[in-house]
Order: sequence, then C-alpha cells, then structure tokens
Amino acid sequence: MSPKTILVLYSGHDQDQAALDYVFNLAKMFDARVEGWHIAPDPENIIVPYAAYGVMPVYPEASIREMETSNEESRKIAETKFLLTVKQMKANNASFHSTVGSTEEILAVRGRIADLIVMPRTDENVNYTNAAQGAVFGSGRPVLLIPPGKHVKKFSGKFLIAWNGSREAARAVAFALPYMRHNKVSILTNQEGKKFPLSASDLKPYLRHHDIHAEILDHMDEGSPLGAAILNTARMIDADMIVMGAWSHSRIREYIIGGVTDYMIHNADLPVLMAH
Repeated sequence: MSPKTILVLYSGHDQDQAALDYVFNLAKMFDARVEGWHIAPDPENIIVPYAAYGVMPVYPEASIREMETSNEESRKIAETKFLLTVKQMKANNASFHSTVGSTEEILAVRGRIADLIVMPRTDENVNYTNAAQGAVFGSGRPVLLIPPGKHVKKFSGKFLIAWNGSREAARAVAFALPYMRHNKVSILTNQEGKKFPLSASDLKPYLRHHDIHAEILDHMDEGSPLGAAILNTARMIDADMIVMGAWSHSRIREYIIGGVTDYMIHNADLPVLMAH
C-alpha cells in the first residue's frame, strides 16, 4: 500500500529544512499528505522544582513563563517556515500542528495514524535517540531518519537492505515495499559464521513477487564494525536510502555493548528507514 500520510517532526531549525524539502518531494511521488509536528518541551516537566522536605514542589513562575514564551516563539518560526515550504513546493495537501509534551510519547501515539514517520537529526535535539525509540517501538510504524545538513541526498530509488533475517528486518522491508518497487535494490548480508533464520537468497524471490528485482552483494567491509560496514557499502553503491530492522537485540543489551541501530542513528549520512 502506498503511503498516504507522512508525519514529519519539524522544529523550525535551519538544519531541518533539507529534511522538510525531502519529505515534500517524497510525498509528491505518492500523492501523500504531509503533517508537520512541532513539539515543544513542557516547562513544568523540564524545570526542576524547588521543594523543602515534606512540602509540595514550588515552580518558579518566571522560569515557566520564560520557557512558555520561548516555546511560542519557536512554534511561530516553525509554522512560518513550514507554510513557506508548502507554498514553494506547491503542496496542496499539508498541515501544521503544534503541541507541548514528550516528543517520544507524542510520536509514539500520533505516528500510529501515519504511514511513515520522518525524523530529522539536529544538534539541538539532545533526546534524539529516546524520541527515535519512542517512534519505532510505540507507533508500530516505519521511521525514516534524515541526517543533518543543508543538503540531504535526493531520493532517486537506490536502496540498500541490511538483511539478517530477523523479524525487525522483515518488517522494515515490508514497510519499504512501496518505495522500492521498480527501483534499484541491493541486499547486504553478512552470514559468515552466523545462522540467520532467513538468508538473502530467501528474501530475493519475495521481493521479485512485488516487482522488485534485487541483487545480493557478496562483499562487505569485514575490517569495520557492522554499522560502519553498512554505511561504507551504501556509499560504494551510491544508495540513497538504507532499509534495516531496528533494535533486533534488546535495548538494554544494545545500550551496554553498543549496537548497529544506535550507530546508524548517530552516524548515518543518508536516510535510514527503520522498523521494529
């Protein structure tokens, strides 16, 4: 099923603009609606209350008002830039929304009624990983992570699937089918010394039944960590999107030993479509 609603997290920062342009170009290809969401922090949850022992917390009113003013200014900037982009892109099916609260929780809920969640990575968003986790785990939808920068690699239909046969990888592939159809797709796998439940050779005929003719890559940068090897391969074949499962291991395990998902979240320099 082609995507018809794309939700994009939009702060209004300059670093987000290329991602917003990317989203509108993608939406045009599928005649999809774009929902821009500006999510500001809740002042009462951010400001640490002062309280004596046994006394109800006291929130400094001046600090709360100051943050509320900052939130409103940020919202106005984001809305102005979003609507300007709508006009420039000649998009006739877009809407801007704003709210206050936890980005992680709001994306998890609002994302359930979208076909794709798009998250730009910016230096200003210190809680990016938590927000991405909330979107991936809480929404049940695919999440497209866009790297920071003024120029995001334009979507041209070249995909790299990072395949390990897991449920998460299979869900990512299924969500990516509308985007990959009739485009150039490569499958990267590293099965040496490992027993994957499904091989790349199992995946290839499944894709072919969806009018996707994929090639299996038999080379991987064995001298690099897996995350870096995936990125290096994507660059080598000039892919403009990576498709992969997210957090195939538990989040606790990946937090302790480090994992491919976290590496891609923080280091990918091209769009990555993830699903859990």
